[in-house]
Amino acid sequence: GLSFIAKLYNSPFNAMVPNALKKMRVEGEFFDLTFNPYTGSASYSFSIGEGIRLEVKKFRDAIKLLNLLGSSGKKLFAEFLFESLPKLELQVGCSGQEFDFSDELQSLECAVSILSDFEVNDIVDISLEEISRHGSQICQMHSISGAAPSVFKVEFDVDGDGYDPLKPTACIFLVTTPIGSHVIGAILVLTGTVEGIENGRFRLISEDVVIEQKIVSEKDSAISNEDLVSAVEKIEVKYESDFSVVTMFHKSANE
Repeated sequence: GLSFIAKLYNSPFNAMVPNALKKMRVEGEFFDLTFNPYTGSASYSFSIGEGIRLEVKKFRDAIKLLNLLGSSGKKLFAEFLFESLPKLELQVGCSGQEFDFSDELQSLECAVSILSDFEVNDIVDISLEEISRHGSQICQMHSISGAAPSVFKVEFDVDGDGYDPLKPTACIFLVTTPIGSHVIGAILVLTGTVEGIENGRFRLISEDVVIEQKIVSEKDSAISNEDLVSAVEKIEVKYESDFSVVTMFHKSANE
């Protein structure tokens, strides 16, 4: 089930009119519902577009609700639980309208999962425009978490001397994605052996993948490049005794 915090408005005129004319109103963060508890008639409106920001889980549930209401032939069972009032139950008939937010819903499901995996306790809010703009990036970040090493396809070349392709190789990556008000990142290390390919390049045959560090920051409080470089260099030291280390991360703030 889906649940939402809402306010109930009950008109004082309801005590003076026949049941068929009585109306109540429920207002949520993104919806407005007017209904007659005796006849079952209702009208509703939603606001999830420009200027609306919701916490990620709330936005996911809002999109789920819109998709359900747009499913022709289905009925939803709604319960209103307000203090000092008896529970009110309604059936909501779905209209078969053209609500297609399947891509946005997938992106939000991925965002909810990422925030859970990264144990983010901050309130992360997001807009519909941000969901649409960064959806593929969010889903890509989600696919990395828990992925098997074979999923990653890595090819690279090396500048300068010192790289030994005969030793096992550790490739260090920084991956990030915006999720609404925050930026989520991870420093990944892929390890395995390499094979030479054309033009002096190498292909990593991945055997293991580890998320060495998780990064969470507010968009307005971005982590400095110096802090990122320091974190990457600590990871390099951790691996350099047993691996040839290749860092896929520009350490210069100007790059």
